[in-house]
Amino acid sequence: MANTIQNLSDSELIMVANQLVAAMSAAPVAYGTNSAQLSVVTGLIATFDTDVTAQMAAAAAAKTATMTKEASRLPLVDILRVRRDMAKASGATEAMMAATGLPSGGGTAPPTATV
Repeated sequence: MANTIQNLSDSELIMVANQLVAAMSAAPVAYGTNSAQLSVVTGLIATFDTDVTAQMAAAAAAKTATMTKEASRLPLVDILRVRRDMAKASGATEAMMAATGLPSGGGTAPPTATV
């Protein structure tokens, strides 16, 4: 566990905050507080816990969306490479290739070999 409050992880912060409320609720006056002030802390814990849960769900959704995007990107990249390579192999000029906007992908395609 972290040695300062600001360095606690989200889950550690929630755990420590709940522990504080539990400890202070047993004898609020001894801790210089009262039930109303501890209720405020309890409400802030609930809000933060909800926000952490929402952030975790959003992060999971973003990860899924990224995986979906990458899965659809791959076939597009592959077909663009094929089209580029076929155009080069068919003798498209550099000007024609430049017109496609595709990166050169390194050198021209080798001529078809015959045995």
